[in-house]
Amino acid sequence: MAETKSLKSKFYINLFLFGFVISLIFFIKFWPTPKVDRSLPISDLQIKNIKSIGMLRKNRAEIKMRKSGETWHITSPVTARVSEFQIDRVLEIAEARSNYSTSQFDRISFGLNQPEIIVTINSQKFIFGNINTVTNEQYLETDGKLYLVATHLGYSVPDEPMKLLSRKLLSSDEIPQVISFKSWEVLQKNTGAWRVKGVIPKTHNMDISADSFNHWVKGWEMTSSLSTEFYQGALSGIKAIIETSSGKTIEFNIIKNDRGYLFVRLDEMIGYQLGNDAGKRLLDPYEIVASQA
Repeated sequence: MAETKSLKSKFYINLFLFGFVISLIFFIKFWPTPKVDRSLPISDLQIKNIKSIGMLRKNRAEIKMRKSGETWHITSPVTARVSEFQIDRVLEIAEARSNYSTSQFDRISFGLNQPEIIVTINSQKFIFGNINTVTNEQYLETDGKLYLVATHLGYSVPDEPMKLLSRKLLSSDEIPQVISFKSWEVLQKNTGAWRVKGVIPKTHNMDISADSFNHWVKGWEMTSSLSTEFYQGALSGIKAIIETSSGKTIEFNIIKNDRGYLFVRLDEMIGYQLGNDAGKRLLDPYEIVASQA
């Protein structure tokens, strides 16, 4: 009897040890381990220190851009503000990483002797070469080294300035302090409140509250256009002048068309196309009152 109990005890001990070993194997095999990023940065550039970008595509004029304050501007071949979304896409190049790097390579073999794209960020050149069809990555040369990078970095480099244009009427650092039309203007007091000089044509039988004026001015700061175009036509229609908190003066000629209103910014000679409702709200504070009623 004692011998039987001893055998049973050994059996259960062995069964427990077997289960423990199996559990330990599964624990080691399937326990999630932290992923280690073994990729290498292709540059030491920091976004906050980048002030200039040049983009050159084969058989195209080089597009040059420079940062002023918090706003990027195209400086050549035209002058215009740059879309924040588009500049962020280009700046991805400076922060790119690669799993492949070598300093021993033949530039001709990798399509680097006559590249389709050269991007210069500050003074560092990024030369885009052939696509590796096996990994679907693109060869890129910078600072004497060859890397493989994601193909979207090359695709994000525009081939014409039009694709870079900001659609906002005003940049983030162009804050209105005075908005003037032919017979009236709205000015900001030292207290931050807005007052009217002249008489606003009354298009709705309502009063304009301080809150409505704030919404109306914010509309000028925040509104984005449906499309943008370099404007070369005659200047006609309504004139609006904005004086900013930094002392800058910005003039618009606003032309009614079949799509709504074209706001032509004269310092850029770029037309910002707004729909009918959006255009009317910027021209008439009473439209804000009516929309809130």
